[in-house]
Amino acid sequence: RLRGGAPRTPTKGTPTKGKAKKMSISTKKSPVEEWWFSHPFVTRWWFAACVTTTLVSWDKLPISIPPTSLILFWPAVLRLQLWRLITTFTYFGSIGHNMLMECVFMLNYSKSMEASYNGKRAQYLWHLMLNGFALMGANFLVGMLGVGMDQEDGSKIPGVPFLAQPLIYSIVWMSARKNPNQQMSVFGFLLAA
Repeated sequence: RLRGGAPRTPTKGTPTKGKAKKMSISTKKSPVEEWWFSHPFVTRWWFAACVTTTLVSWDKLPISIPPTSLILFWPAVLRLQLWRLITTFTYFGSIGHNMLMECVFMLNYSKSMEASYNGKRAQYLWHLMLNGFALMGANFLVGMLGVGMDQEDGSKIPGVPFLAQPLIYSIVWMSARKNPNQQMSVFGFLLAA
């Protein structure tokens, strides 16, 4: 008997002595959950890292990280700011149309490339890492040629500071090379790969 309540009597649908109640767990997912899990593992977490990096550096928030602390700057990496090796591949610039289009490209073509690995996440991640190492090497060489980003104080950061777009374009190119007969949609226009 509960305090202040009436005596407990079994009703229809409640278990009685000797019978266990079957628990039913609803497996219905929300639309956001369905969309999230419709993308392969590496693609969805790369997307999450891109959105997080962009939001954290958004200057409209009360606390934000300046984008210059996310760039690939080798002297800073040598001072053990190792996050720069990752954030250079996850930052698309400020929130806007450009970021939205880069995310759409990344989701579409990374999803198709990862699906072509037939569930072998490690192989696709290794593919991305090799592309990243190649882009960092090319970026270093470009920086040695004197190409770079000018800063406000007149100094120059060698090379291209953010490599997220080149990594996505390399995936689009690899996807086109892997599936030469597939039509690709770019801004709604169907093109032959």
